[in-house]
Amino acid sequence: MAIRLRPAPSYLRSVAQPLRALQSSRAVMFLAIAASFLAAPVPSLAEQATANRATALLVLMRVDDQLAAQLKAAMKLRCAAVPEPQSDECRTLSATLLKDITDAKQLAQAMTPYFERTYTDEEMKQLTEFFGSPDGKAFADIAVSLSYNRIYPEKQEPPRPIDSNTQRRINTFLESGPGKKFHDLAQEYKREFDKQSLLYVCATLERRGSSCATLGIRSGEGEMASAKLVTIFQGRRIAIVIPDGWLVEESSEGKNGVRSLTIRDAKEEIELFVGFLPDSNGRLPSRLELERELRKLCDTDLANSVERELKPQFAKTVDGEAAYATLTDRSLAGRDIPPDERLYRTMGIRVLNNAYLIFILDSRRLDAATHITALQVVLKGIREIRGGTR
Repeated sequence: MAIRLRPAPSYLRSVAQPLRALQSSRAVMFLAIAASFLAAPVPSLAEQATANRATALLVLMRVDDQLAAQLKAAMKLRCAAVPEPQSDECRTLSATLLKDITDAKQLAQAMTPYFERTYTDEEMKQLTEFFGSPDGKAFADIAVSLSYNRIYPEKQEPPRPIDSNTQRRINTFLESGPGKKFHDLAQEYKREFDKQSLLYVCATLERRGSSCATLGIRSGEGEMASAKLVTIFQGRRIAIVIPDGWLVEESSEGKNGVRSLTIRDAKEEIELFVGFLPDSNGRLPSRLELERELRKLCDTDLANSVERELKPQFAKTVDGEAAYATLTDRSLAGRDIPPDERLYRTMGIRVLNNAYLIFILDSRRLDAATHITALQVVLKGIREIRGGTR
């Protein structure tokens, strides 16, 4: 059996249609490993002047307000996804964290070293003049509004409209001089903004005796993760934690609204297929039925595997239970694995509320971080958002 090339089992084919559109996940920018927030050594007077200039510029750009808007949207999404008993605690933590961030306004200071090494004194002066003008204020206001909407897109309220003359002057500024440099370095700036924001949020939690893990997404290997909103059948919505840099392809079957996802890491060491199916009749009420369905799912692959018998594993999830098993491709065992194939296939079923999901995880190595992360995504990183948003 060639694990990479074999189609999904027959009773899954109505779910696993060809996956068409690659869509970037909307970044809920949490979480990374949080080291301590390092204090900088005391600068000289000349360095202080430069730092003060850069910090003042960042304040005019409203970087702290952008972070607060992003954080508010992210925590709203996060608290809607947790089980109901924990939702009040999540909202309390969110409000406290947001107040700390809003009151302290320290991201501008954290971003200062980046501006010091990226822009000359003259460029910072011209940027300060722009962001201190009515045009620059309008530009910063739009940035704050977009910071919220790119995380939480449910109610896409457009930014306050600006008149055509203001828009023209902003465009002119961004097309010449330091404005063009600022525009050209937008992606680099965003990476630095996300990096410093993560450290800042994690450090704020740590000062309160908590950690980034409190927000519910893995914190390991310095890797950020994002939560992707997906609408499945019957208008139900789920949030899926996707490590940044991983690719997600979606497919929906128009007749019944079933949605499936295929997730790959950047190096394509793993490929994870997840298909969602309704179960209003409760076909999988017990571990016995769950194991029976798992054996059906694995039947064809077991016949072509090294393993002589299936060894199901079970895991408790936030809304039920999951069963899965791993098989080794007999045709690849003991050989160098071709780039387009994978040695191991882990197949499983996870029970949801009046629904279930089926997953197929193909991996080159079972001890690889990518395999472990993908398994955690499907077992712990998928939650239904119940009761709308609050």
